Amino acid sequence: MTRRFGVIAVGLVGVVLGGCSTLDKLNPFKSEPKIKPAELKPIQGAAELPVRWQVTVGEADDFVLTPAVVGDSVYAAARDGTVARIDNGRQSWRIAAGEKLAGGVGADRGPRRGGH
Repeated sequence: MTRRFGVIAVGLVGVVLGGCSTLDKLNPFKSEPKIKPAELKPIQGAAELPVRWQVTVGEADDFVLTPAVVGDSVYAAARDGTVARIDNGRQSWRIAAGEKLAGGVGADRGPRRGGH
């Protein structure tokens, strides 16, 4: 008896779930959008941007070490502990933190002190 009930229950669940899409007209909570969204148009062309400069600081391994940009300076880090500052494509300084890093450098975008 219970096996027969189980087979009937599974069959009924299949029928009910399969018929959900046909019951949309009876759903009192369903409504059509008030404003139809505009159709998306294909994007024509793409801008070609030249590489102005490129600097390698080191490897990131499995981490995402996002550089920080403050004014014309870029601060970047590598997994091995290297941290560098790049100004207009030229490395201003590079240090070794002495420890492996798991996060990129940060900047608060506030006023810079020390003349840089």
